[in-house]
Amino acid sequence: MTVTFESNSNAQLTVDGKAYRGLPAPVRVSLKPGKHVAVFEIPNYQKKSEPFEVRPGGAPTSVRVNFPPWGILDIGSDPPGAEVRIDGTSVGTTPFKKPFPVGSHAIEVSLPGFEPAGDSRLVSELESTKAFFRLKKSP
Repeated sequence: MTVTFESNSNAQLTVDGKAYRGLPAPVRVSLKPGKHVAVFEIPNYQKKSEPFEVRPGGAPTSVRVNFPPWGILDIGSDPPGAEVRIDGTSVGTTPFKKPFPVGSHAIEVSLPGFEPAGDSRLVSELESTKAFFRLKKSP
């Protein structure tokens, strides 16, 4: 039976552990009847697992996932290596560049011996949003 997989984003598709290319365009895969698991993943952003069943003689199966809109958040600092907190959650260190949900986000960077710095940025869908902080030495 042919199963059609679709996503609203350019994601990596794995079905029962085997990788397929082509998303976001529909990907068609021939599968035997039974239970299966599709995994849709946007690297460094989100992974969604979708269990589904192919029934013998049943109607064609379609599996679709919708990811929330996202863009790239690109954060740097001088000096580099500062802890990055977004909306109060530690997400890594500078330089930081990863997909992030669309919307306004509070950014704070901190490094021992320097004053913390922060600002907010609006992440737009499928665009790169940059923030750069020159850290001042603590008095």
